[in-house]
Amino acid sequence: MKRRIVDGAFGLSVLALLFGIGFHSLRAADQDDDSGYSQIAIFAKAVQLIRQDYVDGNKTSYHDLITAALKGMLGSLDPHSQFMDPNDFRDMQEDTRSRFNGLGIEVAIKNGLPTVVTPMEDTPAARAGILSGDQILKINGTS
Repeated sequence: MKRRIVDGAFGLSVLALLFGIGFHSLRAADQDDDSGYSQIAIFAKAVQLIRQDYVDGNKTSYHDLITAALKGMLGSLDPHSQFMDPNDFRDMQEDTRSRFNGLGIEVAIKNGLPTVVTPMEDTPAARAGILSGDQILKINGTS
């Protein structure tokens, strides 16, 4: 029970510290330009404080903290944006390749035209020289 109270008190103090840093950053942001450097410094300080003061800080790696921050940052943009670490990305590519039949391109509509987002390796599209950003104007002579 005592450990639970200590953990809770420590967690609240870390949250209060991060809230204070965030409050200070809002005041500083009003005075600074929007270059982002002051915000990055605040982020770096928060990561340092977590590693230094969190109850299991030595079990929380910088890699894990930064990865979690990147996932949160990209996840906040829209439902289709996400951060993938290299292993997740490689697994996704292998999974896509193993289930894929067809030309070998990922397509999205940009400026009203179907546009190649990614040609997949070792597919007919890649062998034909299709590149990311290519726009599809006609298919079999039909536009």
